[in-house]
Amino acid sequence: LDYFHHVVVTICICIATAQMREKDARLALQVWLRAKIRHRCLNHAIVNAVAKGWRDALANPQAAITALKKQSPLVDEALELEKLRWLIKNQIVTAESRADGLGAVRKDRMEKSVSLLNKAFQLPGATTAADVITDAFLPTADVRKLP
Repeated sequence: LDYFHHVVVTICICIATAQMREKDARLALQVWLRAKIRHRCLNHAIVNAVAKGWRDALANPQAAITALKKQSPLVDEALELEKLRWLIKNQIVTAESRADGLGAVRKDRMEKSVSLLNKAFQLPGATTAADVITDAFLPTADVRKLP
C-alpha cells in the first residue's frame, strides 16, 4: 500500500473505532466537503482510496490495525482488532452491502428516510432523496465489492 492509502485506512479505522476526537472528525469532514465542492477529481480519488482501504480492512483486519498502530502507537491493538471485527460483522457486512457493494444507498430506503424527516421536522417543500444524495462520486462496483 502507498502512503496515501495508509493514511486513508488509518482515518477510516480511527473514525470507525471512535479513536478520532469529535473535533478532528469535524475538521476532516470540513476538508472533505471543501474538496468535494472544489475538486471533483480529488474527491473521486479520496472516495476510491477509502473504498479500497475498507475493502483491505475487511479482507485483513489484522493488517488494518497494524497500519493504525503505526500511525497511532498508543492504541491497544487487541482491543481495536476486536472492535473492528465487531464492526465488520455487525455493521459493514450486511445483505445489502454484499448485494450492492460498499457505499451504495438504495433509493427506496432513502426516499422513505427523507419522507420521515420531512414529516417529523415539518420541512417546507418536498425534499427528495435526489436532493440530499448522489452516487456520482461512488467508485465503480468492482472497487466497492466486498472481498
